[in-house]
This record gives sequence, C-alpha cells and structure tokens, in this order.
Amino acid sequence: MTEIQKAMGLEFLKYKVGNLEESLEYKQSVLVDGSALLFGLDVVKRWVHDKTHLIVIPVYAIDTLDFYKNVSDAETQHLSRCASAFIEKELKKGGVRLQQGVKLVDNHAANVANALRPLSAEFKLVVARCSQDSEGRLNIDETTHHAEQAGYSVDLLLPAEIEDAKLWHKQRQLRYLKRKNGKKRGQDRETHRE
Repeated sequence: MTEIQKAMGLEFLKYKVGNLEESLEYKQSVLVDGSALLFGLDVVKRWVHDKTHLIVIPVYAIDTLDFYKNVSDAETQHLSRCASAFIEKELKKGGVRLQQGVKLVDNHAANVANALRPLSAEFKLVVARCSQDSEGRLNIDETTHHAEQAGYSVDLLLPAEIEDAKLWHKQRQLRYLKRKNGKKRGQDRETHRE
C-alpha cells in the first residue's frame, strides 16, 4: 500500500468517525405538554438520563401541574407533585429548560400554540393520553390538532413506551438500593471487626 493510499484511508476514517460523533450528538428537541409530565414522567426522566433529547418545559405545563395539585383525586395530585419536584431538580442540574416569555391565557389550545410559535419547526410537542382527567383540562385531541395546524409534529407517548420507562425507572431504583445496602453491610462488618 502506498503512502497516498494510507493517507486517503486515514482521512476517510476520520470522516466516518466525525459523522458518527455528530450523529451521537444529535438531540431531538421536544416541548413537553403537561399531560406527558403527569402520565409519562418516567419517559421524560429516561430522556434526561440518556441525554437523547433537548427538553423544554412550557410555562403552561407548569400552570397545568399547579392546577392538578389541588384536584380531589389523590393519585393525580401525587403525579403533579412528583412532576413538579422532578422539574425543579432538573432545572438546577440543567437537564431541562423552562420556556420563558410566553404569556398564559385562559384557553389551553391557545397556550399550546403560543408556546410552539417561537420555536423552530424541529421541535415536537410531546403529549400522553390521560388515564383519568376528571377536570377535562387535558384534551389531547384538541392539543394535537392545534399543534399540527401550526405546523408542528406531535409525539404521542404510547402506553407501551410509558410502561417500559416505568420498568426502567424501577430497575434503576433497585440497583441504587442494592448498592446502598451493599455499602451499609460493608460498613457494618468493619464496625463489628473493631
């Protein structure tokens, strides 16, 4: 093999590696609706952990979570409080961004449209079907319709995707507990030796 062929081969490999690195750095840009935060939070947590998505939380989603903290259904209250705690934690760590400068109105569909308007078309709106919504505030069909009319694609979290993320989250919790208990047992053994 000549020196020119070696140099060309090396340049080709650099080009291929560069393309692979760029493809790994690509992140899907998503605007996460309140429904996805309530009923698909484990999916969002997985995206944050895997660093596969640029996640933007619109102000109207925070407003939706605040609303659901005060409903009569205890499970929905719990879900909204968990989502709020997650957002607060991730905002401090930089795992999610809060969308600024979008004023809230009384119409949910208008809030969705207003939140999408300043974003580029590469953003997807992420929604989840509600298992229960006694207040009727999360009309996913209407939200999807308005987002698509504005030219944005919508990613509906599927039940299987949500269940898979819940399982992933439980497995992570179990691994954490095993590590924590293993360290505690090791400390107990050292204490008994003394």
